[in-house]
Amino acid sequence: MKRTYMTILLSVSLGIALLNPLNAGAITREEMRTLDAAYPPGSFVNCEGELAGNGKNLLPMTTKIRGHIISRAENLSHADVRMMFIPHGSSTATITLSYRQKVIMEESGQRVYIDPDSLKVSMP
Repeated sequence: MKRTYMTILLSVSLGIALLNPLNAGAITREEMRTLDAAYPPGSFVNCEGELAGNGKNLLPMTTKIRGHIISRAENLSHADVRMMFIPHGSSTATITLSYRQKVIMEESGQRVYIDPDSLKVSMP
């Protein structure tokens, strides 16, 4: 069962990486610190994005990500995350991922680790 989850997560991650627009601007390390400071433990972070699809086997979708910041100290933070994939024209998610993540601020940027034991996948 865990292998199925990991396969789904890999497919979804690749889809996000390949289908997201490439025109996203980078931010500085100081801007990342300022953004992190704006979300103390107990707060929620909501992000929404669009996946264009390819007109063939990948449908255009809206992604909604909600993170609950559990802890934050120095260069380390933990969050419980829920990520939903909603096809255009639908009001319900076709797949929802829930997981605990650890984010480490490094010199070159942020590194995100997903706890594989926390991963839950639900599909209607």
